[in-house]
Amino acid sequence: MVILERAYRFTKYCHRAQIRETGARYFEHLRATANIIADELQMFDLNLICAAFLHDSLEDQFMFKPEDLILNFSEEVAMLVKKVTKPDESDSRFKNEKESLDWYHDQIENSSEKVIILKLADRLQNTRALWVCPEEKRLRKIKETKEVYLPLINKIYILYPEKAKVFWEQFKVALEKLEKKE
Repeated sequence: MVILERAYRFTKYCHRAQIRETGARYFEHLRATANIIADELQMFDLNLICAAFLHDSLEDQFMFKPEDLILNFSEEVAMLVKKVTKPDESDSRFKNEKESLDWYHDQIENSSEKVIILKLADRLQNTRALWVCPEEKRLRKIKETKEVYLPLINKIYILYPEKAKVFWEQFKVALEKLEKKE
């Protein structure tokens, strides 16, 4: 509980000034992602829940480095967070945003089931909040979810068939709500 409390507090502090498009504190997205893992998927893996709280800590704020995550949590937490972190826009390995995004999607697809579960929980929470986004962004994210993220559910099915079923059902509900808005 001490480690989980630390993840909660670090996350809340690091993202304290950030607000989502919905008008909610950014922290609420991170908390909701952790809740998807613990409450909806019934997965009580400490490292996975901590990584859910911290999953945007390398991407959307300036306070943490991977070594900070190792020092304060574990190598596994740091690895999970790093795997779901998009490359920086200034990363010289990529010629453009599409190349960077393709690399990111490939990295997740070829990662462990825990990385995939973490990313799916993040995307499910984001999908549930897309109703507030401009139509162009909403349509782009719906398309990306269907083409890139839904197929990842099949990759976790062998080890976690019940978790895969929850993802299928919850994405279906979230996407149906969004498509009715169109």
